[in-house]
Amino acid sequence: MNFAFIFDNPSKVCSRLEADKLDIATLGVDRFVWLDFDNPREPLAQRVLDELDIPNAEIDVLIASEPYYFKHRQNYLLNRMQICSQQDHVFVSSPLTIVMCEKAIVTFHPHSDPSIIRVSEEVEESFKAVGRTTGFIYFLLWNALIDGFLPQLFSISEQMDRLDEQILAGKVTQSIFNETLQCRHSIRILRSSLSPMQRIMRDLVNTRLELISDDARKFLTGLFEHMEWIAEAIDSLQESIFATLQGYHSSVSLQINNSMRLLSIIATIMMPLSLITAIYGTNFPYMPEFSWKYSYFVFLFFLFAVGLTMLFFFRRKHWL
Repeated sequence: MNFAFIFDNPSKVCSRLEADKLDIATLGVDRFVWLDFDNPREPLAQRVLDELDIPNAEIDVLIASEPYYFKHRQNYLLNRMQICSQQDHVFVSSPLTIVMCEKAIVTFHPHSDPSIIRVSEEVEESFKAVGRTTGFIYFLLWNALIDGFLPQLFSISEQMDRLDEQILAGKVTQSIFNETLQCRHSIRILRSSLSPMQRIMRDLVNTRLELISDDARKFLTGLFEHMEWIAEAIDSLQESIFATLQGYHSSVSLQINNSMRLLSIIATIMMPLSLITAIYGTNFPYMPEFSWKYSYFVFLFFLFAVGLTMLFFFRRKHWL
């Protein structure tokens, strides 16, 4: 177990709880807990889920580590989703499972999660202000999870703006291409994380449950609308990445065309020079020019003049 909070409604007191002192039988509407575990396979976690009357089939799903799962019943909620986080400028996803009933809310996550840390730091003040049931922790978790998308989207957007500026400046390198592909991979991870969360939230908003009041459902509706905005932002970033990749390929094609044009001009200049040298390289027994004293120098001057004339012609045509 990572931590445990116990909440007492009559006194509005929130305090940390030792795992060995947990007694599920003493919990209820006026006294509930938040338990956080690394793994649902922990013996204490399985004992808690069993005492909370979570069906064995659902516990088996938790242990099986399904990537996405949700089950909403009148007496309990179970959500499993993939949460994105940024580690060393690379986006990775890790599972987060939330189990909620009247007596307790239980979270499972194998790695440190910024959303869980943020809520654990704010939960005491929030409980004093608005907390009455386990639902308020559930809403705080969802709010933190959704807000967690924003800095990640801003980070990718700033990175894409920087890459666009470099491409427009003609700096087309393999590292820029790799960074663009990395951004596309990050966007895919964000999309794959958000889509199941939207499905879970849509079901929560449209289903009447005893654990969720009408006022809470209005709050969830606001979160769902926020998720729709984030989905549109992700789609916009996907289009931006596609445009950046197109710009990169266009710049590469332009560089290749410029190189081929230069090589074509060089080859074109060499063609008449090669023809002239080929003619004077034939083995005829008598060629009058060979007997002249200055024929070699005239020949070099002629080749030089032909080359300069063609270069001048190409410059006039703006091919160089």
